[in-house]
Amino acid sequence: MGKLCQTRFQFSRFSWAFTLLLTTSCASNHPIERCQASIGGTCSQLFQKSDIQVPTGHTENLKLLRQVLRKLADVPSITWESKVLRTDAQASPERVTVIVDQLLKKDSRLSQEVVDLFKKLQAEDASQIWNIYFKVYDKLMTFSDGYVDIFIKAHQHLAEQGLIVDYGAGSGNGSIILASLAPKRKILGIDGSADGLAVAEKKFAAVQASGNFTLQKPEFMLSDLRTSQLPAETVHGALMSNVLYALPEVDQLPMLKRIFAELKPGGRLVLNDPRDFIQNDLSKLKKFLNSVAKSAARNDSPMTEFDVAFIGAVNLQFLVGGKTKFLSTTELQALASQAGFQVEQTYDTYYGAATMLILRKP
Repeated sequence: MGKLCQTRFQFSRFSWAFTLLLTTSCASNHPIERCQASIGGTCSQLFQKSDIQVPTGHTENLKLLRQVLRKLADVPSITWESKVLRTDAQASPERVTVIVDQLLKKDSRLSQEVVDLFKKLQAEDASQIWNIYFKVYDKLMTFSDGYVDIFIKAHQHLAEQGLIVDYGAGSGNGSIILASLAPKRKILGIDGSADGLAVAEKKFAAVQASGNFTLQKPEFMLSDLRTSQLPAETVHGALMSNVLYALPEVDQLPMLKRIFAELKPGGRLVLNDPRDFIQNDLSKLKKFLNSVAKSAARNDSPMTEFDVAFIGAVNLQFLVGGKTKFLSTTELQALASQAGFQVEQTYDTYYGAATMLILRKP
């Protein structure tokens, strides 16, 4: 197992909800389990609708990898006494619509139920909210269309050997996918959530135990991203996906400057962050919330109606409350340039809801 280094925690990809809101919203590839190929064959339909090409020879690996990750996602999360939600069934796409509509009405019975639940959890132990969120996160992410695309795109721009750092690794999906696509990479996943990294360790153990993959063991380091520091010019490549926006504005530029210092000359940072427009348009927010849960429901996720309500409420509370400011593409590019990076390429991800920058240290 990778070593888990312990220091203090503040911010991580898992600490906030927007990652979930976006990464499952676009139907860019077919779900693994619906491919008709056998385990020993190929899965040519896997990314049929995606404009991102699966690296040659890796289609079957990605198929097997997601099967392992999905098995680990089927765990109990949360229920409460509800007059609206059903306890005996997985969430259907039709019920997802009903639940999201109810959550968007502040005076609805479901909204009040969730408010009361959050008050109860916060009074007992506020960390419970995020511990539950971690479980629901993987029920959606590993069953949702398009989630792998961001890591495939990152793979295409990062060195295939040497040290690759995943800043804000969460529960390890990106770290493990990047490691599986290039076995000569040494992955270091840094995150501020002990629970998230514990899940990452468990995932890697399951991937290794499957016997289907040859990859180096990722290292996972528990650390506040704002203060963690690696030796200068030791990193060959880096990924930061849906993390930068969660840092206080005063910490964003110093964070990028530190990554710049840690990268070797010529090294790249793949930076993916949500765009500003999604924060101020309730109609777009509703559309994304529906897309998130519906894509997972169509792919036979073990997600329950309680999972949908819980994760939707976390997203709404965070986004509508405006607790952090999302940057426009132009603002993100300017911030990266100020840190010393050259902006090599810019992509719209999640059908325009987020921006990916390919940044290079000269």
